[in-house]
Amino acid sequence: MGPTETKNRLENDMEIPEEYSTLVLKLLTGSTRAVNKPGDFLTSRYKPQGRCPMYSNSRILVAGCGAVGSVFGCLLREAGHRVALLGRESHLKAIRAGGLKLDGIWGDHYAEGFELATKTTDLSGIYDLVLISVKAYDTESIAREIYTVIDRDGLVVSLQNGLGNIETLAEIFGPERSLGANVLVGAIIPEAGRVTVTVQAAPIIIGPLEISDCVMLERIHYWIRAFKRADIPCEATLRILAYLWAKIFYNAALNPLGALLQVHYGVLGEMAELRQIMDRIIDEAFLVAERTGVECLWSTVEDYRSLFYGHLVPLHLQSPELDAARFATRSAHRDRRD
Repeated sequence: MGPTETKNRLENDMEIPEEYSTLVLKLLTGSTRAVNKPGDFLTSRYKPQGRCPMYSNSRILVAGCGAVGSVFGCLLREAGHRVALLGRESHLKAIRAGGLKLDGIWGDHYAEGFELATKTTDLSGIYDLVLISVKAYDTESIAREIYTVIDRDGLVVSLQNGLGNIETLAEIFGPERSLGANVLVGAIIPEAGRVTVTVQAAPIIIGPLEISDCVMLERIHYWIRAFKRADIPCEATLRILAYLWAKIFYNAALNPLGALLQVHYGVLGEMAELRQIMDRIIDEAFLVAERTGVECLWSTVEDYRSLFYGHLVPLHLQSPELDAARFATRSAHRDRRD
């Protein structure tokens, strides 16, 4: 089956906007963490058979062992995967001495036995999956550095904020091997060797820039299943750019005001003046997306605002202490740099 036929066959499995909101509501009600219902996402209808033999002894590299990278690394290693962490010496030194601890709203977890490296030249062997969690301005440089240590059939997943990361990866690894992830999960590193999950606003959505054939789709679904077995709630999609833009709407409205005012995000939705500012930011972001030709998940900006103010922002009212801890950690890091 060629790329065009594969794409046409799978387009019927594409999710509709309302289903993302449904997943958020399920998450809020606590019915399940790895939410899924018939028709939601590709994993609902595409059922690969058996285990991919090419990944029976797979190796994973977390390139950028910050907060989000530490969360993924800890859970995947705890699930039994061979995981390498590429990050800063202070954090890795603590992990080397006492393992990596994870706490917060996802419960308590612990993992050890990582391969640890502060430079790509310290890495050994070939990796089947690379999770990119560096800052966006480092995407191209880290991608070129890891090019020689990833398997020719391996996948690269951007866990980053912002736009353009998956396109940068596609230029280096090819669009069919380059995946993006909409990660509306907040985490902090309160101390070296420990990471805390502070909030989850929606399920993690992962998908490729392009699909070339069913073999590549099988590889993607292998890792989706591996993530779920590692207690990482996620779903697959063919519309990853739409979901990355969904996170832009979320981040653009909340991050600047939260940082400037030094308040947790839940407070921002309670003040009329701040809601007016966020409304204008969301309006502008939607306009940019439309002018860019992006097919958004919501038909109108009003539909998104209903989800944003009705469900996403109130999540932060449920855990203001964790939001406060996140700001305190950032302030401490800034003070150390100064």
